[in-house]
Amino acid sequence: MLGTWLLADKSGGRNYGCRLVPLLGGGFEDIGRFSWGSAVLTHLFRNLCELTDARRTDMGGCHILLQIWAWIRFPPIAPPLPPHPEPGTHYGCRFNTVEKFKPHEVIHYRATLDTLCRDEVV
Repeated sequence: MLGTWLLADKSGGRNYGCRLVPLLGGGFEDIGRFSWGSAVLTHLFRNLCELTDARRTDMGGCHILLQIWAWIRFPPIAPPLPPHPEPGTHYGCRFNTVEKFKPHEVIHYRATLDTLCRDEVV
């Protein structure tokens, strides 16, 4: 889960798992004392910074976290939400009805982002 989902690298996690084992120190019983949220955000932000290099074509990090953030902050690009999510539902699970992304929609999303008004950003 760490190497392929939360702290994913550009290889899809194939090269990352071994580097995370020393972080566990004494074993899995110590895993709860780490600040995993901070680590995931730091890893994502670092990958976003590296992506500003025009030669880069791929990105590591927790993509679903970035996608949910974008949907929350830019409602015009978000999929429709159910009217009343069930109580106790995790925030990101509200988007579980999203269909598979279609490549031709990139043009639509770019146009939508280019024409956003200040009051459309949360």
